[in-house]
Amino acid sequence: MKIPHAIPRRLQVLPLVALLATLGVLLTGCDDEVNPFVESERFFTVFGALDMQADTQFVRVTPIDQVLIDTIEAPLAVTVRSEDLMTGVEHVWRDSVIRFEDGSIGHIFYTPLRVQPGHRYRFEVIRDGDAATTAAETTVPALPEATLENVRITGNLVRQAINWQGIQQEPVRIRTVYRFQESNASFKDIAVLYETSATSTQIDLIDGVLRVDVDYSGDKSDVLEEINLALNPIFLGVAQEVTVLDEDYVPPGGTFDPDVLVQPGVFSNVENGFGFLGAVGRFSTEWVLPKSAADALNYTLPITRGAVTDTPPVQISALPLR
Repeated sequence: MKIPHAIPRRLQVLPLVALLATLGVLLTGCDDEVNPFVESERFFTVFGALDMQADTQFVRVTPIDQVLIDTIEAPLAVTVRSEDLMTGVEHVWRDSVIRFEDGSIGHIFYTPLRVQPGHRYRFEVIRDGDAATTAAETTVPALPEATLENVRITGNLVRQAINWQGIQQEPVRIRTVYRFQESNASFKDIAVLYETSATSTQIDLIDGVLRVDVDYSGDKSDVLEEINLALNPIFLGVAQEVTVLDEDYVPPGGTFDPDVLVQPGVFSNVENGFGFLGAVGRFSTEWVLPKSAADALNYTLPITRGAVTDTPPVQISALPLR
């Protein structure tokens, strides 16, 4: 089951790329009186994130002059490339010139690339003529392992915990997806977004193990908003998606405060420049519920699974989200 791109209901989260773009706009909008960017060793500002789910990657590049306002409409006189430091595979990026709503010009470089979990990438901007180079490196979060605990049933309350082993960072998003097949044979996917461990008793991150206690009975209210159980839809299974950032993506004080992040150099992993290049790991897994749990939820299993007896859960596989 492929996790759908449905709009979550419980929490709205600003996407990482949008956040980075926002930071880029903030930085390029600074007053030049407080931006001493005449240092010869800093050549470009880089903002972007390598996203495991995307088949094309995008990074914004801004030349550093005495001010940081984009006014160059022609493609930049640079060579932009990236390298997978584990495999040695290189990609050359192309420039695209974007005019934003405020009238400023942005140079968004792009290349077809599927980044791999656990791989480290180096991104370079090389100026024509003198080969002045700005660079950044980022490591995509490694593929975790996922295991299920036994289902816990107390009356109509049904819960089950999933453990993601190998996740070091607080996830920026966790969502559980319920898949049904309706009478017209179409599929209905219902996504429920979970809060992070800072605001939820359902989620813990301890020593590299993310434990998510899935509340099937609590999630049922979201399910009922999308589907009519009286029409006897077939319940096919559950999937969960976890989105995590690379280990370097930790803002000062642990908070994405624009007033702090707008200060040049306060949050950067860029060599000979400013900005930040991050990586986004997206992982998913899926499973089916035992008959006792489905019955307690009043979900109808397929006939072929109707006679399946309850057995202890077995290890399930986590996969990169595609």
